Amino acid sequence: DSIFKRFSFSLIANVIRALVSFTSVILLARWLGPVDYGRMTFLISTFMAIKSLLDMGTSSAFFTFLQEREGVRGL
Repeated sequence: DSIFKRFSFSLIANVIRALVSFTSVILLARWLGPVDYGRMTFLISTFMAIKSLLDMGTSSAFFTFLQEREGVRGL
């Protein structure tokens, strides 16, 4: 029962988040226009690519290694 509640809440929260994100993107595209929206998406994707290149998975590796330590539970 607890797993079903958590899954249901997570599913509903993800659907709401997707709807809000989709609505935001549609409104931004209408307000900015095609040229400015294209520039914005290009800049965002470029900065995200640079961030992921510099990160190189260290943030997820940190929690993986932390979980492997003996005595660390519940993370």
